[in-house]
Amino acid sequence: MDNETFVRVIRARLLTVMHEDDFDVVAGEDGALDISTDHWTVHLEHDVGFLAIDDEPEQPSQFATSRRAVISERVERALAFADGELDGALSVALTASSDPFSLDFVAALSKHQADDSPD
Repeated sequence: MDNETFVRVIRARLLTVMHEDDFDVVAGEDGALDISTDHWTVHLEHDVGFLAIDDEPEQPSQFATSRRAVISERVERALAFADGELDGALSVALTASSDPFSLDFVAALSKHQADDSPD
């Protein structure tokens, strides 16, 4: 997946649920990609990615609640459908990190992908 396609697809999906001033999708010169808002960031680099929020919980039982406090269901759904359009590149990179918080996010994306409507 080339970065230009990734940025285009993610941006297009997020624009269906967010104002363009509320998020950034940036491809770095080193090949890294960031999807970010003031409250969360998805960072992808060398086919590995992670989700970061300011107050990331330590307990898995708190992952969904903490994530939902900063990422709306509509945004999650938009990212899930973008991931589908990208043949799962976002989920694959997040899974490669083996980060428990990111893996929980992948599970949420997968749940949304099971739905057949993007919004």
